[in-house]
Amino acid sequence: SKCVVLAYLPVSRVGLPFVVHADWDLTAAREQVREDSRWNLWLRGVVAEVVVGAVKNDAIVRRSLARCLPEEEHITSGFWKPMASEVRRLLCREAVVRTEDGALRKPEEVLLRARGEGGERVTWLHLLSNQDLKEGIGMEFASEEEGEGLRGAEGASRLGCREMSARDLLLCLRSPRMQSAIATRSNDWFWSLFSFLHARLQPEDIPLALSTPLFRVTVHRPDAPFSSSSSPSSAARQRGARETAERGRGR
Repeated sequence: SKCVVLAYLPVSRVGLPFVVHADWDLTAAREQVREDSRWNLWLRGVVAEVVVGAVKNDAIVRRSLARCLPEEEHITSGFWKPMASEVRRLLCREAVVRTEDGALRKPEEVLLRARGEGGERVTWLHLLSNQDLKEGIGMEFASEEEGEGLRGAEGASRLGCREMSARDLLLCLRSPRMQSAIATRSNDWFWSLFSFLHARLQPEDIPLALSTPLFRVTVHRPDAPFSSSSSPSSAARQRGARETAERGRGR
């Protein structure tokens, strides 16, 4: 917000997070750009395109993406507010966020890894791999460096970037890839899973959670022992079946 608009020399501060330097058509006192100038209106549109081009082509700018976004509420001149919304509109449709696999994807196609407090801060980061997320819901995790630049920034949410939610995780756990792997996960992984769901599960996600295999169930049979994953509802049915069988043998 301390950056200035320049026309070879400083003109004014209007609340932009970057310097704008162009051959503006100025008022007689050189205190501001002329808002009724067709030349200035055209230049303002070019500025939005230049900002997006810098984000796309410069890794350093891209890592500071959230801090480069102009916010309408911080802009003090009505002339510049349309540029802020245009920058956001253009960026939303461009592949400008680097993922953990090194690809560039649109902001709405990228998630930030969820972080808790204390011990959860680390364990939640490893609930899913980038490939798990890609195969589960078609999205990817932002790279660590660019994710840090986006995390906690209001502008990031306006681009469509957000942390992984409980619903995202549950949908990934239903994928064939995760269902084949869940039975081999460690006890620590399950602890992290239920810690995350306890902290982030929303009421509207409960039906999805109840129908998603979340437990590692070991069934011992004399002829063929095996392990499998089970949803809360199916686990209850299996437990009831075992209890019924045990009562039958007792008779």
